[in-house]
Amino acid sequence: LSTMLQIPGGAWKTELENLGNQTFDDTLELIDFEGLESIKNLIDGTEDFTMFMPNDEALGELAGQYGLDGVEVLKTRMRSNTGLAKQMLETYIIMGDVDDSDDGQKEYPTKNGKYLTVTVNNGAVTGISVSDDSTENSGSKRKLLSSTGGVDGKASFLNGQTMFNLNGAPLTQSQQGLFKFVLNGASVTSPYMLLLASLAVLATLFSL
Repeated sequence: LSTMLQIPGGAWKTELENLGNQTFDDTLELIDFEGLESIKNLIDGTEDFTMFMPNDEALGELAGQYGLDGVEVLKTRMRSNTGLAKQMLETYIIMGDVDDSDDGQKEYPTKNGKYLTVTVNNGAVTGISVSDDSTENSGSKRKLLSSTGGVDGKASFLNGQTMFNLNGAPLTQSQQGLFKFVLNGASVTSPYMLLLASLAVLATLFSL
């Protein structure tokens, strides 16, 4: 972690512990996996972005949802399937700023083409939900089945780089299916296997 903090443009990492006394070591370890260079380059650069960063407890709860014995097992599985970690983390990244000037909900496209809806109460971001589809497709079951995560801390760094403490690790409906598929023993290290897993998930979704 100390090495990561010395990288120019990554000064925001030094302030993570100020966000509700949470720790983010597990998520930082995911970001440092081989194959996630696009995320590392983004957060160590100067381009504007907003990231909702799951804290360690959130990843531990995610591991429990899939019957894994702790977050270390989750990270081990993700290390063998880095496409899974990339899918999840890029769902929490918005290029540019989040508007917290007006209360209510607003949708943003994410770095990996998903959709993230931000809830603002009393001028503060309090939660997010993630979805495969835009709210413009309001009749989609996939939108209705998206999961949520709470937000209870914010830090801003450099020129428009913002990080929110995310106390959950929400997944879209297709990602939930993909996680279940992979964490039960399949591998998505190759594009071919990722395609097969995605097709299996889509087949399930369209049968709803």
